[in-house]
Amino acid sequence: MFNATFRQAKELMNSKGSVSIAFTDKPMTAKELSIRSLDQNTMKERQVQEIARQIYGNDETYTRNELKFRVGAPILMKTDESFRFFCDRMRDLNMTHEEKIKMMEVVSVTSKLTIKQMSEYIEKVFDMYAETVVWTFKESQ
Repeated sequence: MFNATFRQAKELMNSKGSVSIAFTDKPMTAKELSIRSLDQNTMKERQVQEIARQIYGNDETYTRNELKFRVGAPILMKTDESFRFFCDRMRDLNMTHEEKIKMMEVVSVTSKLTIKQMSEYIEKVFDMYAETVVWTFKESQ
């Protein structure tokens, strides 16, 4: 099973130049490896666009950083020790909320999330903004 999954990921990486790999208990096809992540990225970007448009004056950069800080960082801190260390040091600096949000511009968060973690992220964003954002797209899009 491992060799087949590894081979498929390697083939995908050779055809695309790079690929994120998430380990699962079942083999995934090359199609699943690429489309699943693409679907999640598309959904994440649609969430950013809606929240930016309705709450943050169309500022997608600020919205993306706010979501990285409020939603993505806590998820990533559970499994990434070096990221948790970084966040602990950031807390020690007594930065304002706005400074922390600005700091997110140079920090990779959502790109480091696994498929499962990204699903949790998307769900948390929907839950967090359920009462303040009118979603103009369907989750299945």
